[in-house]
Parts: sequence; structure tokens; C-alpha cells
Amino acid sequence: MLDEQLKDRILIALSILTVMCLVLAISASLASSKSKRALQKEMILRMENEEKLSTLTPKMDSVEAQLKNAQANIDGLNKQLEDQNLINKELGRELKEMTELKKVLEKNLKETLARCRQ
Repeated sequence: MLDEQLKDRILIALSILTVMCLVLAISASLASSKSKRALQKEMILRMENEEKLSTLTPKMDSVEAQLKNAQANIDGLNKQLEDQNLINKELGRELKEMTELKKVLEKNLKETLARCRQ
């Protein structure tokens, strides 16, 4: 009878231990499955992002080329503007000189006319 009780207790302990191992195995399986799904989602997301990047790279290159062209145009226009400003300054200086010469000539003409009238 004592052997029977000991066998029963050992059987109960082994049954509990078996159930605990079963629960542990199921929870590990669920965790593994969850990790696998998360990994698959991450892989899909990475693939989508790589695809987006591969389609955006040529567009970005095109935009960069357009930007370089626009910058070259702006540089050319700035050079033309500088040239025009220099021309305007030179023309302004020449106009000032001509105005001064005109005043001198008008003064000389008035003096000459005044002498002729006397």
C-alpha cells in the first residue's frame, strides 16, 4: 500500500511535470510563431522600402541634374547682370562727362556770343 501511494505520488508529480513541459513547449511555439510573423513583416517592409528607394533614386538624380542646370543658368544670369551693371556705370560716367562738356560748350558759346554782340 505504501508502494502504491509512492507510485501514485510519483505518477502525479510526473503528470504535473509533463503538463508543465507541455505548457512551456506551447508557449515557446507561440513566441516563435509571433517572432516569425514579426520578422516576415519587417522583411516585407524592407523590400517595399527598397523598391521605393530604387524608384526614387532615378527621380532624385534627375532633380539633381535639373538643379545643376538651374544653378548654371543662375550663374550665367548673374554674370550677365554684373556685365550690364558695369556697362551702366560706364555709360553713367560717360553721360556725366558729356553733361560737363555740354555745360562748358554752352558757357563758351554764351561768352562768344556776348563778345560778338559787343
